[in-house]
Amino acid sequence: VAAIGGFIIFFNLFIIYFYNLHYQVIDENLNYLIIFSFLIFLICIYDDKYNLSAIIKFILITIFVFSAILFDNNFIIEEINFTSLNFVIFLHNYSIFFTLLSVMLLINALNMFDGVNLQLSSYVLYFFIYLILNNIFPIFLFLMIIPLIFFLYLNYHNRSFLGDNGSCLLAFIIAYVVIFHNKSFVNLDAEKLFLLMFLPGVDMFRLFLFRIYNQKNPFKADRTHIHHLLLNKLGKKSYYTITHFFLITPIILINFFNNLFLISFYLIFYILLLFYLYKK
Repeated sequence: VAAIGGFIIFFNLFIIYFYNLHYQVIDENLNYLIIFSFLIFLICIYDDKYNLSAIIKFILITIFVFSAILFDNNFIIEEINFTSLNFVIFLHNYSIFFTLLSVMLLINALNMFDGVNLQLSSYVLYFFIYLILNNIFPIFLFLMIIPLIFFLYLNYHNRSFLGDNGSCLLAFIIAYVVIFHNKSFVNLDAEKLFLLMFLPGVDMFRLFLFRIYNQKNPFKADRTHIHHLLLNKLGKKSYYTITHFFLITPIILINFFNNLFLISFYLIFYILLLFYLYKK
């Protein structure tokens, strides 16, 4: 099965960009997004074809993300806003480092989360819908949802996979959109972002700790991801129910409950679930 999900996404991103040059449908400047998305896409599609070393791929993507931060003043995190605590951290000289770290963590988290058909693409679809409903890049993301739904159809019928080229490209697009918007409007606080990225982020953190503790390469793939554990121990039906519970309910509840309470609830549920799966 061809891992060309990234090609489908980028081809449509390319069309949107050139259409916007002529008709100015989207207000935001997409020049840097298209340039650095293309570079990341090239590296990852080469990796899917020829199996690059994980370290080399990581270094190359880091260089491109770092370059994007230096070239685009809107692609930088200058403050972390904790609305629930009424507290703001101003990063000052650490802005570039923190932005680079955040983007690379997101790229790795979504890359590791792409382990089962429809999983990552569904997550990105939900994420895009949440951003659109909150008036964040609404026209651009609506146009990006169209090829994403087309890919979901192909992926459902096992005709196409995202591959690294798709997962890394989508992660960079999410990072760019969220950071660009926060730089201009400061709308998404740290707690909301944590909830929106909960399952991919927390599972990546657990896997890194687990692999380092067992003296393994933290970037080397294995079958200890939460989705593998759910599938192996509980079966497909329970896997889909629990995974989509983690992906959908934060988006629904995020504006109705205290976000610190929600974070605590999902963390406790995640830990208890892991304990049950390993015991089973």
